[in-house]
Amino acid sequence: MKLSISTLGCPDWSFAQILENFEALGVEGIEVRGIEGQVEPDKIPYFFPENVEETRARLAAHHLKLVGFGTSASFHDPAKREANVAACKTAVDVCARVGIPAIRVFGNQAPEGEGREAVLRGIGEGIREVFRYANSRGVLVNLETHGNINSIESLRPILDVCGGEPSFGIIWDVAHSDKTTGDDFEAFYQFIKPYLRHMHIKDHLRGTTPPYKLTNLGRGDIPVAAIVRRVLADGYDGYFSFEWEKKWHPELDAPEIAFPEFTRYMRRVEAGEDPVNFNQPEGARRPLGLSTCGHPLTEPYVCALRASGVDSIELSYSEAAYKVFDWAAARRLADAYRLRLRSVHLPFSGRLSIAQLDPALRAAAVETDRAVMRAAAAVGVPIAVVHPSSEPIADGDRPAAMAYAKENLRALADEAGRLGMTLAVEDLPRTCLGRDAAEMAELLSADERLRVVFDTNHLLRGPIAGFVRAVGGKIVALHVSDYDFADEKHWLPGEGQIDWPAFMALLDEIDYAGDFTYELGFEQETRTLRRPRPLTPDDFRQNYDALCAGRTPERLPGTEYKI
Repeated sequence: MKLSISTLGCPDWSFAQILENFEALGVEGIEVRGIEGQVEPDKIPYFFPENVEETRARLAAHHLKLVGFGTSASFHDPAKREANVAACKTAVDVCARVGIPAIRVFGNQAPEGEGREAVLRGIGEGIREVFRYANSRGVLVNLETHGNINSIESLRPILDVCGGEPSFGIIWDVAHSDKTTGDDFEAFYQFIKPYLRHMHIKDHLRGTTPPYKLTNLGRGDIPVAAIVRRVLADGYDGYFSFEWEKKWHPELDAPEIAFPEFTRYMRRVEAGEDPVNFNQPEGARRPLGLSTCGHPLTEPYVCALRASGVDSIELSYSEAAYKVFDWAAARRLADAYRLRLRSVHLPFSGRLSIAQLDPALRAAAVETDRAVMRAAAAVGVPIAVVHPSSEPIADGDRPAAMAYAKENLRALADEAGRLGMTLAVEDLPRTCLGRDAAEMAELLSADERLRVVFDTNHLLRGPIAGFVRAVGGKIVALHVSDYDFADEKHWLPGEGQIDWPAFMALLDEIDYAGDFTYELGFEQETRTLRRPRPLTPDDFRQNYDALCAGRTPERLPGTEYKI
């Protein structure tokens, strides 16, 4: 499968950014529809005669090819035919000089009713004039299915004029043809198959107002995966080019998000996997989440998460950070990148505990939790995660700490109820409350509305399976990380000793369908472990892919333990 991307989707990128990012994405081709604000081929500096050799060298260095040039020429208006032919000839000359194999042209719009047939034949005659010139320059001319030139009926008169020419081909834009074929694309495909040279991949929603609203690949109604598999089965060897119309529709996602989604989607189609929910690996029912773990909620950070397929965020910060946290800005940023603010981790510390024996400190902890819950609820965060205690707790103080924790869990459950939130109690290690299934059951008995967030690396007393089965119906969230069963470590799954295939099967057993939220930072080095480099959002993505495939993820080569 050969992949390319149109520069229409990254109008603000420099040529250097295009080269660097396309190479990083693993695509082979660049379809040119403007570079650095210039859409006319003879106005693009990188295509000037004196710059051609350098441009070719830069492309080769990044293992990329220029696979086509998208002109704006359309041939439905006879009065503009001469000007469009001239523009195409200019484009052909530039492409011949630079080594671009083909230009794209439009038929665009033909009137309905009387005169339509003549306009369609006229489109073919205009294109024929172009490809006769292009033949002499070794450049192909491809007609895109576009506008209302998107059906067998509209294409037939054009092909009657152009179809016998070896330099003529068709670009199948799957969005434009979908407006006439819907899911039943086979007849249309068979009609254009002899001429099919290139494909424009995109997605849209059919039932919107106005109709056919563009959307991210896999989220719309076009049967993209079925189309791609159909043409591949017939031996199609042209490019699948992602035409993300960011230039014409600025409201669409940034290329940093949309482009990786395209490559991920297409590679899954190629592998025979179901790509529909492209943010979830095959077999996964659980959206991928990540705790901020104190990381500032900046746009580059959020963009990187979304580009890696992260679906949700748990906000997790200190008491001091929450006091200056811009909740409205967090909401706007999450919405802009289509990330859900899934949960908020209420602040915790040795002093800040709802089970404190000191009444003043205990009351202060409850009020702090209330304030954070109110702020989070105001921006639509549905789950609040609470620690039932801090530590150490002496054996003799445990009954009193448990009583205080239950009293304040009831109070916070009341607050959550008023706010429309769910309060989830986290299991904790060592001498903290909630360190085994029996203690968690005791905490939950404080109020029937309480739920559980299961932290996979906190359980030091009893097996994970026993705990999960005991409270499974109450689990609404996960904190995922690995450890050595000796103490919490917050390692990446695969770096510790948890049996991850067994754990994933356990989630299926209890029918857990909530988010799969990792709770560890990106650090290269922790107190107990040194990685060869810092983690990236893609590491979490790949880790989750392995888990959902039933494998224990491999640790980064060169990881060293300090214990």
